[in-house]
Amino acid sequence: MSYIFREQLECDSKNDDDERNYESLDDEMVARAPIVEGRPTGIADEDLQAKGPFSKAFLIDRFTAYNLMHDIFGESEVWIHAAVKKDKSKCGRRIWQRGWTHYLGPNNV
Repeated sequence: MSYIFREQLECDSKNDDDERNYESLDDEMVARAPIVEGRPTGIADEDLQAKGPFSKAFLIDRFTAYNLMHDIFGESEVWIHAAVKKDKSKCGRRIWQRGWTHYLGPNNV
C-alpha cells in the first residue's frame, strides 16, 4: 500500500520504463500502481486528487490506509490537523498529505 503515500498522483507506467530503473520489485510496484484511471482532460490536479476517477484498488486501499492511520494517530494531536470534519471521503492519502504538510511541509520551522 505504499503507493498511496507517494508524492505524485499518476503512476510511472510508461511502456519504455525499464524495470532496471528500480532498486527493488517493491519500488517498481509503488511507482507503477495506479491511483487514478486515465486522466480526463481539463481537470485540475486538485480536483483529480479529490474526485478521481480512481482505480478500483485505490478505492479499497484508501480506506485501509485511513483506518491504519486512525488507529495510530486517532488519539493524538496529529489527527486534529490531518482529519477534516467536512471531508467524508475517509481517504488515507489525503490524511497523510495533510499531516505531512502540517508537520513537515514548507511552513515547518
